[in-house]
Amino acid sequence: MVLVASRIVDMQAKVENLNINGKKTGLKINLRKTVVMKWNVNPGIKIQLERSVRLGKAQPVFCNLKNIWRNSQLSINTKLRIFRSSVLAVLLYGCKTVLILLTSA
Repeated sequence: MVLVASRIVDMQAKVENLNINGKKTGLKINLRKTVVMKWNVNPGIKIQLERSVRLGKAQPVFCNLKNIWRNSQLSINTKLRIFRSSVLAVLLYGCKTVLILLTSA
């Protein structure tokens, strides 16, 4: 799941809302598995444009892995390691993680 916000305060509100609604259905946010990314976006560029640019750069890298996905001699773990080191590296370049705290509801 991906939550997008332009301000940390807005992200905090979205996470809190997700936590409250999740508890109603018996779900909870696993803080050990949760990663929050903050993009260093130029203030003059809208977040949608930044996302499109990043996806545009990562897409050709992903497409170049076609032979990797089809190769039956490589394990899934090896394919995922190649994916993470190539596609995710391009997609997440310039991002940094930010801690979002959950308050008890």
